[in-house]
Amino acid sequence: MYPLLGVTSIEVDGKTIVLTGTFSKIKRSEAEAKLASLGANISGSVTKQTDLLFVGARAGSKLAKAKRLEIPVHDEAALSAVLDAAAPLAEPKPKPKPKPELKTVASPFTGKTIVLTGTFATMKRSAAKTVLLEAGAKVSGSVSKSTDLLIYGADAGSKLSKAKSLGVELMTEAQMVPLLTAAGAGATELAGASEKIAAEQAAQSERMAAVRETIAAVDGPQIERYGLSVGQLLPLYLRVLAQRPDICVVDDKLGAPTSDSTLRRLHGSVPPSFWALGAELGPLHFNYVLREFMDERANYSEGYRGGRINLLGLEKFPCPRPPARSRSSLRSSPRGSARAKLRPYTSGWAKTR
Repeated sequence: MYPLLGVTSIEVDGKTIVLTGTFSKIKRSEAEAKLASLGANISGSVTKQTDLLFVGARAGSKLAKAKRLEIPVHDEAALSAVLDAAAPLAEPKPKPKPKPELKTVASPFTGKTIVLTGTFATMKRSAAKTVLLEAGAKVSGSVSKSTDLLIYGADAGSKLSKAKSLGVELMTEAQMVPLLTAAGAGATELAGASEKIAAEQAAQSERMAAVRETIAAVDGPQIERYGLSVGQLLPLYLRVLAQRPDICVVDDKLGAPTSDSTLRRLHGSVPPSFWALGAELGPLHFNYVLREFMDERANYSEGYRGGRINLLGLEKFPCPRPPARSRSSLRSSPRGSARAKLRPYTSGWAKTR
């Protein structure tokens, strides 16, 4: 055994200290850190400059060397006493401030799971989320079957399409604001919101006037005859088709509607019927196979032994206008190339089989 010194007079401030062996109540690294915080200089080896050695179980060569150099040696109990005596002197860590409890108000949104999409005119979506939380809603980042309501702003994308396909209730920003205001939620965020919405609606109406006029000219006769436009009828037709017992739907994907900015850019560059359809639907991919041929479908191209509709949408459609050409230049061109240049719209936007 090695001689142990008393623990009452151990001074560690400014001392060079070495720890060795295994300690049962504290990790060596933690003990070294605490001793360092008390002003000790921690070393990894025993030398003539070492002032103290604290040892645990299975101490080895460092203990033998300390004994040869007559360096004071202390056990784990002495180490614990030093650290425990110094513990009250350490500054307590500040407790984290509790997050203020969000006060909610009763509103038409209370208890509903809501998703936000598009660009809002009155505030950022993060601010709208805060106001809706205050109104008692649960705000989610994705649309699912559990979504109760989708609130959308300008240029809403795929979330709006998915909400429509799932039958989720829809609401515009302009409809949301008065409901929140009446409930007393978001007084700061909604200050002047009604005026901002009115100004944005007026500006948007002016920007889209020609667009709306063209859409009305295309959809008007269809609505008068069928009650719905082609853009509304096509998804309904596909939904009914998918219920047939003799077919299997392989793909049924509906993308985001064409944004207002793209509609303005393409106005007059695309045949009006295509353009109006793209304004309502966006990309659509529907592919089905007759049930009796399902096991063989991997052997055939898409749509074979069934059918498909593939609308690529207008968002990435360049729509170049064909350059004006004289009849003589058309006669000198190969028949196929001239025909392709005179039909820039249909290739690449809609493919059916």
